[in-house]
Amino acid sequence: MMKSKRKIIILNLIFCAFIVYAVITFISQEITLTNYSSDYSYYQSKTIEENNRNAVLLKEKENINTDEYIEKIAREKLGLVMPNETIYIDSSRY
Repeated sequence: MMKSKRKIIILNLIFCAFIVYAVITFISQEITLTNYSSDYSYYQSKTIEENNRNAVLLKEKENINTDEYIEKIAREKLGLVMPNETIYIDSSRY
């Protein structure tokens, strides 16, 4: 009779240990899945941003050889003006 009680206690301890192990594993996997989910959201938003940036660059690439674009860059980046163009300087800026 003692052996059967001891066997039942040992089986119950093994069962409880298995349940604890299963719960810990489940919680660990949930944490990992949550981290992966947040990483997925981050990379998905980055992909959308880069696709938008790519679309802007492709549009700029199409316009790069037009006269309007060349004139715009010459005015903004190089400070050039057209011949016979009158230049006004805003004294409040300086």
